[in-house]
Amino acid sequence: MVAINTKGMITSDRSKIPTPIISPTTASHRHLHSNDTNIVDVPELTKRLQIAVSAPRRKPSSANKSLNPTPPASYPPSISSSSSSSSSSSSSSSTTSSPTSSIICPSLPEQFIFKRPEYNDYYHQTHFHHHQQKQHHVNCDHPSPSSQWLDRLNFFSDHTSTVPPAMVESSSPAMSKSSDFTFANQFHHDLETRYGKWGRFIGKGAGGSVRLIRRSKDNSILAVKQFRKRLPQETEKDYIKKLTAEFCIGSTLHHPNVIKTLDMVHEDGQFYQVMDYAPNDLFNIVMSGMMSREEMACCWRQLLNGLEYLHGTMGIAHRDLKLDNLVLDQYGILKIIDFGCATVFKYPFESSIIMTKGIYGSDPYIAPEQYTQSRYDPRFCDLWSCGIIFICMTIRRFPWRVPRMCDRSFKLFAQHRGLLKLLPREARPAITGLLELDPRKRWTLDQLLQDEWVQQIDTCTEQAPGDNHVHHVSTAAHQDHRNNLVIMTSEAPGVVAEKERKRLAQFPPYSPQNKNIAA
Repeated sequence: MVAINTKGMITSDRSKIPTPIISPTTASHRHLHSNDTNIVDVPELTKRLQIAVSAPRRKPSSANKSLNPTPPASYPPSISSSSSSSSSSSSSSSTTSSPTSSIICPSLPEQFIFKRPEYNDYYHQTHFHHHQQKQHHVNCDHPSPSSQWLDRLNFFSDHTSTVPPAMVESSSPAMSKSSDFTFANQFHHDLETRYGKWGRFIGKGAGGSVRLIRRSKDNSILAVKQFRKRLPQETEKDYIKKLTAEFCIGSTLHHPNVIKTLDMVHEDGQFYQVMDYAPNDLFNIVMSGMMSREEMACCWRQLLNGLEYLHGTMGIAHRDLKLDNLVLDQYGILKIIDFGCATVFKYPFESSIIMTKGIYGSDPYIAPEQYTQSRYDPRFCDLWSCGIIFICMTIRRFPWRVPRMCDRSFKLFAQHRGLLKLLPREARPAITGLLELDPRKRWTLDQLLQDEWVQQIDTCTEQAPGDNHVHHVSTAAHQDHRNNLVIMTSEAPGVVAEKERKRLAQFPPYSPQNKNIAA
């Protein structure tokens, strides 16, 4: 119906559309889930998160429960969140705060408390590696401050979850309660969904245990290290610092003779580090007794190549080099693993060497100055360990229990050096230089690489195998185009051949006369 007013203007009887009210807050089209950290006050976040982690957990009281009821399956329009991360960012900037957020973690800034979003099918197809294929229904109405911090910390460093804003601006209808997740819960159960099915345990050490997992997208096998739990006397800050330091160091290393670190995941209160899997343990290969001198020298030379990259290029000392931390992949390429004791001794664009203190490593491989000096150069400790590794490969036993004068074997070595006579003659000068008791007289890595014997070692690379030797492994590639790998047997080849000869000697050779006699 149209009405004519007294001034001659034609107007409609419908109410006018109100003018939109612009909020005083600054609008931003950047979404909080991106890797753009300019929208985050990182120092302030770090400070508040550390306070939140150190705060003791408190069970919600009955009064808090009444103030924080279980959210319904579908939210009313006034408090519903869209599937886009930009809406989460804008809603957190509003003046109305969520009571759930303030109860869960009062010490965290409100902009870092993720609301419970309503994810549609399209969002699941473009985030978190298809989580809709395997949904986990876990009650996460009261996540701990520690888990919130770690989930967000991992997410800010996750480059795979970045989505253009145009893809995430559309809102979605509410999902049922059985499939209702918080953002933290999406990442909380991320390991098996992202990578695949768990496999067997393959080892355990002081830093944790290692288990296999088969990646579903390419059917490859990866190694997952489950870090040890926090010790009673260890603070939360020191524990997190140690785990993140190992991952940060490992993830920055890219060399054929260093294991590749892929990811770090926090799940069910445990920390996991995902790495490439090299199936052949060098310690087991050495103890099999099948390694030739050329094979030992090749593995040792590959170790030096990896150490040259760590020391010369990255300024990192391993500090726990031993046979147990050396593996071979399915092509016979040696990999250095386990950087739990690693340290940075030289930063980029600096020339000074940072001395270290404390005792690190395994007793037979530790350099003696760690017991006698308050501070020492970690590079020479790695070089000492390389010398011990070569001795262990050659004589297949530890030269001593601990490198101190109270150890009789080490004392004899310090006085007479008779142990070096058990080594190949061409290797003695290099190993003698590495096992110098005074680190000031010990060979440097450059001196070692200039040694005539070291330069003449027939070495395998990723591009081509060595010319004059093979490698004994327990697992080889299905298509061994390199033709330099030999599968190990339970016994030495000579023992197997002798048993076969004796077995055949029990039966007389075939002849027509023997056939007639048997008839």
